[in-house]
Amino acid sequence: TLRLRCKGWRIVYAPGAICYTDVPTSAFQYIRQRLRWERDAVWIRFRKHRRLFNPFNGAFRPAEAFHQWDFLLFNVVGAVIFPFYVLWLFLSFGSFAISILIGMQLGLFVLDVTILAVGAWTTGRPVFWRNLPFLPGYSAFMT
Repeated sequence: TLRLRCKGWRIVYAPGAICYTDVPTSAFQYIRQRLRWERDAVWIRFRKHRRLFNPFNGAFRPAEAFHQWDFLLFNVVGAVIFPFYVLWLFLSFGSFAISILIGMQLGLFVLDVTILAVGAWTTGRPVFWRNLPFLPGYSAFMT
């Protein structure tokens, strides 16, 4: 989609789109998939599409630059900082850090339930109850 957007095309929301894919069947395969996707996403954005960050380049668009900076901040920087944050949390709060992490995970779970409900409501698909049992695993692995 980056290549299409650079050529001036727009990517529009398709409410009826369904995507079928093969999913990892083990935790090891899932971790390998996530690492590969994140590595490739960084490679594509910063190696092949670096010009999207340069306001003096003709391909620069503010909305695209915002999207790229959002990815950089929340996906790349967040993943790098997280181990240091957990270490700081344990050094600062001791065993209470576990309660803080569990509380944060519960808060994120509530947000995930809300997003699932809004997604089911806006698409008109009866997917909420069918997907709800998978949400604890999704919430734990995606944050």
